[in-house]
Amino acid sequence: MTGASPHLPDLPSMRVLLKGARTIGGAHGAVLELCILTMCLPWEAVAIELADIDWGRGCVPVPARGGSRRLLHLPPQAMRTLARVAGTVAGRGQAVTAGRGDPIGNRDVRLDRMQARLAVAAPETIVLQPWNFHGLRAAAARELLERGCRHQDVAHALGLKVPGSDTVPIGRIRTDADDADRAAATVGKWNAILADAGPRGDPARAERRRRMPG
Repeated sequence: MTGASPHLPDLPSMRVLLKGARTIGGAHGAVLELCILTMCLPWEAVAIELADIDWGRGCVPVPARGGSRRLLHLPPQAMRTLARVAGTVAGRGQAVTAGRGDPIGNRDVRLDRMQARLAVAAPETIVLQPWNFHGLRAAAARELLERGCRHQDVAHALGLKVPGSDTVPIGRIRTDADDADRAAATVGKWNAILADAGPRGDPARAERRRRMPG
């Protein structure tokens, strides 16, 4: 489903994939959008239940390794994706299908099937450098670390248990207020990076900024 080892796309490719996900639309496009925006994996995205989403806080519990659950942080863009697919914030059932029809599972969002959908709906994705779902996460983490985010905060944003952290399984959901706040802020930073096409992603914009007085 995710590929054997991470294949990291660059930042411009991530933006192309995000656009392609929105072109696909439907449940499969929503899964890819969520994977990019929240740094989650497909099996986490398909596990999101509408009734479990905390629309006020912007988070939802999803399965985690070891039989526990973790809080997946939903930045505003991801919240809009879920609301667009669901059509309401008061529904029930699988979020990416809006609770309609049969839920999709891990096999339905395998990498090869997702790339085949992209090839049809968004041909510009065909020429991108190799990528997979683990690579999307790793690429986002790389960008965050290169821009000064702490390793611990990035790990929490990815839902990883950090050695020495106070985060422990509580009620089968790993929670700690400080860690959760930092993780949410880190996911927010990643979305800000995605949304900013310059100066690194847009040479023309970078040149305009360079010429600005002061």
